[in-house]
Amino acid sequence: SHDAVSSAVETGVIGTVPRHEIQEALEAQRERLRGARKQASSAGIESALNEARAIAEQASGPIIVGTLECDGRDSLMAALDHVRSRHDEAGCMLIAAIDAKVAIVARVPDGLISRGLKAGDWVREAAMACGGKGGGRPDMAQAGGKEPGKIGEAAGRASEYAEEVLS
Repeated sequence: SHDAVSSAVETGVIGTVPRHEIQEALEAQRERLRGARKQASSAGIESALNEARAIAEQASGPIIVGTLECDGRDSLMAALDHVRSRHDEAGCMLIAAIDAKVAIVARVPDGLISRGLKAGDWVREAAMACGGKGGGRPDMAQAGGKEPGKIGEAAGRASEYAEEVLS
């Protein structure tokens, strides 16, 4: 019977159904994984938005610098957009530790750009305080740092710099 089985395998009589089933099982597994990732991602964004709401509620004045817990750049950008939507005349910078690094994002409205605050320079100042670099356009910029332990210093430096420029 051994020979019958091996010749059946070679002629492909056995193998087509299992292969089809395996492919279906794999695809189902991939679907589950995609679903889980999507859920985690929306949970991450939801949590970042909750922090953004708190930052937006406490903020006042032309400069907003906030630090938050974040699981990724998408969440950080969503948080920045939220703060910005509540304070469209303000320069907004958010700083987060993501994967043992620091992510910094900033947006500056035209009214403040004309007074000398440019997002690219602003994020560079913050990044230098936490072991990093970055830059970008006057209205929108991103930077990174290597020392998550220095997020507080980066936020402090960002606030100081913006005040110096606008004073």
